[in-house]
Amino acid sequence: MYKNKINRRSFLNRSAQVAGIAGVGSLLSSNALASVIPDPRSVVNIESGKIRGGVADGVHVFRGIPYGADTGGKNRFLPPQPAAKWTGVRDTVEFGFMAPQGGGGPATLPRSGAGARITRELFAPLNSQPHSEDCLYLNICSRGVKKEATRPVMVWLHGGGFMSGSGASSLYDGINLCRRGDVVVVTINHRLGALGYLHLGDLDQDYQRSGMVGMLDIIRALEWVKDNIAQFGGDPNRVMIFGESGGGRKVSTMLALPGAKGLFHSAVVHSGPGLRFSSNETAHLRTLALLDELGISRSNYKKLLDVPFDKIIAAQGKAERKVLTQLPQDASFFERYGWAPVMGPDMPHWPFDPTAPQESIDVPVIVGCNRHESSLFLTPNPRLDNVDENMLRAHVERLVGDKADELIAVYRNAYPDKSLRRILMLIDSDDRYRMDSIVLAERKATLGAAPTYMYRFDWETPVWDGLLMAPHALEIPFVFDNAQLSSAFTGGGPDAVALSAIMAETWISFARTGDPNNAALPTWKPYEENNRATMLFNNDSQLVNDPGRAERIAWQPLRKF
Repeated sequence: MYKNKINRRSFLNRSAQVAGIAGVGSLLSSNALASVIPDPRSVVNIESGKIRGGVADGVHVFRGIPYGADTGGKNRFLPPQPAAKWTGVRDTVEFGFMAPQGGGGPATLPRSGAGARITRELFAPLNSQPHSEDCLYLNICSRGVKKEATRPVMVWLHGGGFMSGSGASSLYDGINLCRRGDVVVVTINHRLGALGYLHLGDLDQDYQRSGMVGMLDIIRALEWVKDNIAQFGGDPNRVMIFGESGGGRKVSTMLALPGAKGLFHSAVVHSGPGLRFSSNETAHLRTLALLDELGISRSNYKKLLDVPFDKIIAAQGKAERKVLTQLPQDASFFERYGWAPVMGPDMPHWPFDPTAPQESIDVPVIVGCNRHESSLFLTPNPRLDNVDENMLRAHVERLVGDKADELIAVYRNAYPDKSLRRILMLIDSDDRYRMDSIVLAERKATLGAAPTYMYRFDWETPVWDGLLMAPHALEIPFVFDNAQLSSAFTGGGPDAVALSAIMAETWISFARTGDPNNAALPTWKPYEENNRATMLFNNDSQLVNDPGRAERIAWQPLRKF
């Protein structure tokens, strides 16, 4: 067995960055990203002026291309504006500023004991890049820069909830994807936290769109792609959006936005089923709590425009925790989720509640999750190395109350040879990710206008003596064909490399045609209620109808969606 002898704190720091959740340090050093220098072969004329990228491993690489104007000052809390034009040639080989971030993570993580340490470390600010409200930048990899407009375009939306992260992570390096499938890979930065999702609409109609500006940034980036990607050999009529965790929730949301219609043609939701978010009433409470933290009265809310962004970031976590104390104990996961898109003129209804959106009725979708999602978050707690009956029951009671024994019995019957630790990880993972992923797939498939495909990533990483199994974010390096580059997470062995090649080919095929089928996989049939066909990715990937049926049925009466 591959052994990676690193301490828990070190691994947590690394795994946090893997998930795109702003953590201390990085899974890979910054040296893992190919360094590039300006190269005359990579000069492109875009709407704002000429840019010059570089070449790495035969791939043209552009970093820090501005797709929008500075969002600070008078532009704070307002929809994005186009980037300013320039003369001459602008070098684009360094990443642009990260969006300001920090000050607390999703409210569903624990706030006391060992969980508090995990929360602090997972959501501490990244230090690898400076933060700025001038953050609307994107990065592109392509094998050619002639205006051929033939390559599928894969636009990645980073994870980290709606609170943190960056498109510059080494996990999202698109060079190998470009070399394997001759695609164009795009990653982006956009506004986060209170600066991206502060609901001011109940205080001033002039700011009724403020609770969606982070998503409007993504729409602006996709508009930029539509207008400019042909200069990089990309086909603006074959754009796929995909993302993991918070990125998956962004993809889910984009599927429901009228302003995004026609800007992408296929979508993949990795481990981030965004069915809905907090009510506008809760979003308003969050706004008032932020004003209180900053000592600003409701009538003087415009003073927010003059507050340095770091003070807003410092206050947003405290405001969120205050709001949690005001919510009912049985408030849903989504009501407690925190800073996120707000319903209004740009999002007239929830993404997938109570039904799938009509805005993307003709867009094929892949949705899925990993088998042991929660192990990324729970494994750093050494108490969970040896789970006993009491620990298991107490944990599941926190999820489903007096139905805990019933639910545990279903899982123990389904997995009689699994340890109590594994049972706990399976139940928690299904609660956090799999059941809502199934709901999203069901509702999308019901529309019947475009195929829905479902997957479950079952491959288990050997690192950390196998304790992680198939955790949250593990599929990212496989999809990006970076299993060796990300060996600290995948182990980098031949099995990982082989599965990485298959998954990368599958995602490329979906970007190219809207159909994931390819010679490397068994036939992948669409997900429908009468079959619930699900691709299980592993060393021997297979299509299985309704895997985990007993658990799915047991969860149905316990879900609020």
